[in-house]
Amino acid sequence: MHTTVWLEGEKSGPLSMKVEFSPYLGFENGVERYELYRQLIGKGEYELYETYPVESQDSFENGKDNYGQRFRIKAYELGGDRVSWSNDVVLYFEPVLFVPNAFTPNGKGPGQNEIFKPLISGVKSYEFRIYNRWGEKLAEYFEESQGWDGTYGGKSAPEGVYVYQIQFRDFQDKLYQFSGTIQSTALE
Repeated sequence: MHTTVWLEGEKSGPLSMKVEFSPYLGFENGVERYELYRQLIGKGEYELYETYPVESQDSFENGKDNYGQRFRIKAYELGGDRVSWSNDVVLYFEPVLFVPNAFTPNGKGPGQNEIFKPLISGVKSYEFRIYNRWGEKLAEYFEESQGWDGTYGGKSAPEGVYVYQIQFRDFQDKLYQFSGTIQSTALE
């Protein structure tokens, strides 16, 4: 009599998940180890993600890695060469975006809200632009890690309200577009 591993998974937050799996029963000498495999949907094959000595539950902050993620468990026979695979679990993460409404590009040092940068994850492509009130483009970025330092043409832009536009695609090529304003202040 054999009982295969049953894998369960769920999103526990916008970018987090948890998995739990039951033990494999049926190997005469028991199970040597369990391996959790993950596949980023549309990006390749399964890869080893984590190893466990016994049945377990675990949590991950991995929603930034890809829109869709598929998981499965592999149980190894202790002292033998047999293996058993679990069922597959697929989780889908939506893009997450947070845009601050003000920043202070005053050169007073890091950690003081010096850079205007949207916080975004779970995207395939990204475009971020800053415009002044006359519609002149001041900055343009294509990497999520980049942000505007409040300068234009090598000089500090004046305090005031600026327009931003954000456009991105998720891992299923769905297009999202957002725009709004940001207040630039030079607090001392």
